Amino acid sequence: GEIYNGADDNASGTAMLTALAGYFLGAPLQHDILFVALDAEEVGFQGTRAFVRDPAIPVDRIALNINLDMVSRSEAGELYAAGTYHTPLLATVVDEVAATAPVKLLKGHDRPEDGPNDWTSQSDHAVFHELGIPFLYFGVEDHPGYHRPTDDFSAITPDFYVRAGDTLVQVIKAADSRLDEIVP
Repeated sequence: GEIYNGADDNASGTAMLTALAGYFLGAPLQHDILFVALDAEEVGFQGTRAFVRDPAIPVDRIALNINLDMVSRSEAGELYAAGTYHTPLLATVVDEVAATAPVKLLKGHDRPEDGPNDWTSQSDHAVFHELGIPFLYFGVEDHPGYHRPTDDFSAITPDFYVRAGDTLVQVIKAADSRLDEIVP
């Protein structure tokens, strides 16, 4: 009987995906980049599993998965990058960007000892991880609107969202320039 608008989870990631695709149309990278919107994450990663099983998708050519989920709401100005524990060379990319990032870019939420706060298997990047494909997952920590009807546009932090986008551009460029080191 209530509407769950999902402004942060995950309209923010979808809108950011579209914005990044537009940006990189005008600023091509050294390596190919594919922008994919996936669905049915919370019911077994059905969209992701269908994507990687599609015979038209050369999964063996996917060098890095970048996943955006909940990137618009952080009063603390913090954006987490998970995945560096599993691929330590990605930590150097994240650290390099974090030094000058427009938001506070933190590593974490990707170690088994984090228990329920280990995000390794909690979003679409989990399927890529299962296939041995390195990933960087970007998101904010849970907030009062998480999975609630109060996850509305009025609750996002617009300045943070814009700065998070700028940070993601920096990370993608840095990962692209060092991709051959990260994924030999």
